[in-house]
Amino acid sequence: MFQGRVCPHLDETGVCNTHACAVNCQENPWTEFGDCSGTCNDPASPPLRTKTRTIKFEAQHGGTACSPELSIDEPCNRNVTCPVDCLLSQWSDYSECSRSCGHGGKTRTRSIVIAAAHGGKPCDNNTAVESPFFVSVCPVDCVFTNFTEWDACSLPCGGGVRRRTRTITNGHADYHGEICPATVETESCNDAVCPTPCKEGAWSSFSSCSQTCGPGSRTRSRTPDVQPSTYGTACGAQSESIDCFIGICAVDCNVTEWSEWSICSSTCGEGTKSRSRSVLVDAVNGRGEVGRHCPSLSDYESCDNLPVCPVDCKLTFWSGLDTCKDTAGVAITCGTGTRSKSRIVVSQAVGTGLACPDSDSSELIQSYPCSKGPCAVHCDVSNFTEWSSCDKLRGWRQGAQPVRHHTGRSRRHGLPGPLRD
Repeated sequence: MFQGRVCPHLDETGVCNTHACAVNCQENPWTEFGDCSGTCNDPASPPLRTKTRTIKFEAQHGGTACSPELSIDEPCNRNVTCPVDCLLSQWSDYSECSRSCGHGGKTRTRSIVIAAAHGGKPCDNNTAVESPFFVSVCPVDCVFTNFTEWDACSLPCGGGVRRRTRTITNGHADYHGEICPATVETESCNDAVCPTPCKEGAWSSFSSCSQTCGPGSRTRSRTPDVQPSTYGTACGAQSESIDCFIGICAVDCNVTEWSEWSICSSTCGEGTKSRSRSVLVDAVNGRGEVGRHCPSLSDYESCDNLPVCPVDCKLTFWSGLDTCKDTAGVAITCGTGTRSKSRIVVSQAVGTGLACPDSDSSELIQSYPCSKGPCAVHCDVSNFTEWSSCDKLRGWRQGAQPVRHHTGRSRRHGLPGPLRD
């Protein structure tokens, strides 16, 4: 205005981030698992099945690289056992003749090395072959049965006899065979002296009760008149007892030992610890007596040497935000400034409690930008220059043009002042 210098552009645009964007690797989805490589579980080559995936496009410009895992194997048909065919050994040499005389045979065999399993080819049952063989006529031995069990002894003691027998079944021996033995056999038995049984004595009278109160017992005894000999009938019990009860006994209370002291009720400041015991047997009044009552079952005492309890620093609540101010702390009506809120320390920390923040910490004062709108900008001119020489032709003199200064590009100029006098 009035031939003043025009303000320059207030906004400017530039190019940035011209490099290519990162592109992450992308893989295609996994295929379904393929067919199993075997129909049964062969230990030498366990069966597997596989699924795969392919790379849709590789990573570029620093993007996340592709995973190297493009195929996955998993076991299959491991619960299906492969069939095993039978395997036989070679035939052995022929054995000696099965008999030392008469008709016999020689045998050769083979064994099963691996038995058929899981549906494999079964074994041939032909694992032994016998060929007939004759040596000479065999002698015929006498054939007889085994002895019967022993008969009962003829006497229970003092020496008796018992017998047993056997029978010839083929009549006689032939061709120098073994001759027939005796068919009856006897032996002595129960040779021990006959035993003498016990003869019991008479019972004594029952004794007095074994206790003066509560349950007790009364006993009586006897002594054998004749002791038994070895194997004689043993004597019965030589004493017996019966229950008796005169009256209830007084019972003193019985308590357990004190337990260990408990942990302290507090880890700092003041606290207590306790121990306890329990009643094993309650007191009971008896026949003319009084049982001792139970003592206290709980015990308490103060804890020693506890540290001072930590107390955290205590602060007031935040104040409300104050008015918008400039950097000197003066309230403004236009332009930009800051609004603040604050709080103060109520009490300092004690012991290991959380310490108070420093006075200039953001935990005690926080500021936020604020704006009151643009301020008006008045035209600012310099002082007049000295007077120039008088223009005799025109009759007046002229001062130099004053200089105007802009105070901010975004603010409007105020009205200009006079430039001449």
